[in-house]
Amino acid sequence: MNKPFCDNNHKRMNFRDAGVLGENRLASKLPVEGPKLRIVPTVNGPLILSGEVEIQGADGETSYRGTRATLCRCGQSANKPFCDGSHARTGWRDDL
Repeated sequence: MNKPFCDNNHKRMNFRDAGVLGENRLASKLPVEGPKLRIVPTVNGPLILSGEVEIQGADGETSYRGTRATLCRCGQSANKPFCDGSHARTGWRDDL
């Protein structure tokens, strides 16, 4: 495992997902020219994105456009790809 990078384990597990994205409760409007994207992993928690962010689903539709988002790293969120706090409830650790 090399989180948050893909190791193709989803292929070995025959994982399937329709690519429908959850609702981001932190949605905000983008400025005309937003700041450069910054991605910060938190200890045992989500990735924090700040700056100009646009997230598209597998269907190519933009599901979120804004200047801040928190993305799930534990895989347990019911609102993927956004974090819903599941890492704290499940005791997920990023060093496993």
